[in-house]
Amino acid sequence: MIHGFCSNPSFHQFNFTHAAFSLSFIQAGTLVHEASHFTQNGGTNDYAYGQANCTDLARDYPDYAVMNADSHEFFVENTPELD
Repeated sequence: MIHGFCSNPSFHQFNFTHAAFSLSFIQAGTLVHEASHFTQNGGTNDYAYGQANCTDLARDYPDYAVMNADSHEFFVENTPELD
């Protein structure tokens, strides 16, 4: 898993820790997560991590879910089923 943090949203700086990952969409999701912290991209926060916690956040506190970085990550990583 790749881990990163946005050290300074005003100056567009990323810091990534050592990580091993195999799927490129996970890399893209991490970049979306971190980029969403930039004030120009929404200025998100980290209110919840993980799909289950993000689902609970969306159900119970939708205003926070919209501003949650992991929610943005999971949005780009998951393809909904089409009927």
